Amino acid sequence: MHGQNIQMLHQQGSELYNQGRYQDAIQRFNRALEMSGEHPLILTNRGYAFFGLKQPKEATASFKRALALDPNYSFAWHGQGLVLAKMRQYDKAVECFGKALEHEPQNHQLWYNKGTALNKLERYKDAIACFRKAIKLKPSDYRSYYNQAIAQGSLGKNRDAVQTIRHVINLNSKYAPAWNYQGTMFLILKQYANALESFDHAIDLDSHSASAWYGKAKCYVFLNNVEMVWTCLYRTFVISPFLYKIAAQTDPEFETLRDHPKFKKLVGD
Repeated sequence: MHGQNIQMLHQQGSELYNQGRYQDAIQRFNRALEMSGEHPLILTNRGYAFFGLKQPKEATASFKRALALDPNYSFAWHGQGLVLAKMRQYDKAVECFGKALEHEPQNHQLWYNKGTALNKLERYKDAIACFRKAIKLKPSDYRSYYNQAIAQGSLGKNRDAVQTIRHVINLNSKYAPAWNYQGTMFLILKQYANALESFDHAIDLDSHSASAWYGKAKCYVFLNNVEMVWTCLYRTFVISPFLYKIAAQTDPEFETLRDHPKFKKLVGD
């Protein structure tokens, strides 16, 4: 009966977690732990609930307690990696995901998470290898394709990035960041008509995409359509004034327009 009560509390906690009721879930997990003592699975699930509440210190404490009981518990290593990545400690996150993968090499989500952390560390070749493993395990994982394209673009492999982004769009044509990044790659490749089409798709899906409006402004510089440059810059600055006004002051694409009164009015002297 005692064991059944622990199992019931743990199940209730898991159901509450799935509903996003993290505080209530933690209460159930705490009661289960009071009855059972240290238990790796309950401690780990409580860690994920703390993570859901954006309480990294408490989440880490739970994961560490679980790993002290079972150093090979991949579920806890995964959670610890997520916390560290959220705290921008990407090198340590990579180590945790690697520990988890030693025991769970067929987990595509782990390969994806390790790849995204490697991207943040600018270890793009290693990241690409991770995303390819994730895709092999789950060919429908458009996010892995997308982040692989980011890594390829960061390495200057722009045509490869375009090819990879096409997989994303084929899998999820409503994923606005993919259209936006495709536009950026076409812009670098000087395929301005294709870039504009991609940015327009991104804006159709997300009209508040400042980067897509900004990309369109750059395209129109090269197409010598100054009025559309102003229109697109205006829309960009309405959405995100601080970041893009600073960028426009230094981006080489706007060099020929920098002394134009309209540019100065939009960007600021």
